Amino acid sequence: MKRREAEDLIAMMAAASRGSEELTATKKAFWLEQLENLDAEQATQAVLRGITVWEFFPSWPEFARFHTEVGREKAAMKERDERIGEYEQIRKSKTNFEVPFWVKRWVCATMLYARFGKDRDDRRFVEMGSYADVTLPAMPDDAWVEEAKTLSDAETWRAIRPEMGAAA
Repeated sequence: MKRREAEDLIAMMAAASRGSEELTATKKAFWLEQLENLDAEQATQAVLRGITVWEFFPSWPEFARFHTEVGREKAAMKERDERIGEYEQIRKSKTNFEVPFWVKRWVCATMLYARFGKDRDDRRFVEMGSYADVTLPAMPDDAWVEEAKTLSDAETWRAIRPEMGAAA
């Protein structure tokens, strides 16, 4: 962060710590040196959180605890945003994404069964692994094969997520 930003954060902490002793030149120099090595946004968020609980000007470890907490949250949000970005890339490239054949079979068995004049078939597909209810009987490998052969990838996407398959 820039020196001016660090000075502003120190002033904010000093103003928020009612009845606190005056900052010495040494203490202020220490804080300036420490803060200038930090990301301004993260440090500001830490100060804004800290001033709600600090009665006195904080020690460096007190500030660092809030700074670390904000950093963890920021990293988690970045990771979440990256996962959302990956999902968006898959969604946007769905026309190039081949749907696995077992997924087409699953769509026929659980969503489009009426199209084929059959009842819903909730047997589990072994490809679902731990996501499937293991108390259900397994779907035979030859079930719903002919029906699945009639589905395009776009039709499968439309059945799973209408908003994703509409443009395919």
